Amino acid sequence: MGRGAKTTSQTGPLSSIKLKSCPMCGKTFIATPAQRVCRDCRDKEYQMEREIVSYVREHPGAQPAEIIEETGASEALLKRMIQEGRFIELGNILYPCKKCGRLIGSGKYCRDCYVKMKQSLEKAHADIQQRNLKRGKAKEEHTYSKSMRDKLDGN
Repeated sequence: MGRGAKTTSQTGPLSSIKLKSCPMCGKTFIATPAQRVCRDCRDKEYQMEREIVSYVREHPGAQPAEIIEETGASEALLKRMIQEGRFIELGNILYPCKKCGRLIGSGKYCRDCYVKMKQSLEKAHADIQQRNLKRGKAKEEHTYSKSMRDKLDGN
């Protein structure tokens, strides 16, 4: 067993160390909750983010396809930056809502889809509570009738 594997299985201060494979380059690195990729790839990502922000400042109103084409950025990186609200002060960069495709400037869903999903979840939650309440009453009725039967049977 390698030294790194032994360290990750020990108790004490080293027990929280987790090794992870970088999804971008495959290199193994020590993972923290905030770190998705290795340091080298994160540095490259920061550089690309700076290039994207610079391009957007120089080209107000640029849309995702143009930004990706001109900077060489990945669509995933640009979407994440937009969803994090990184361009709000620079103007609207629009991309499609994940549910309906309407163009939005932040988040994953447009306002209408968000409201519909919230209402749907609230309804589902209320239905589950109602079902559980009915099951509880049915169980009480069943228990009550069984106890009455026991009394009638002399038990």
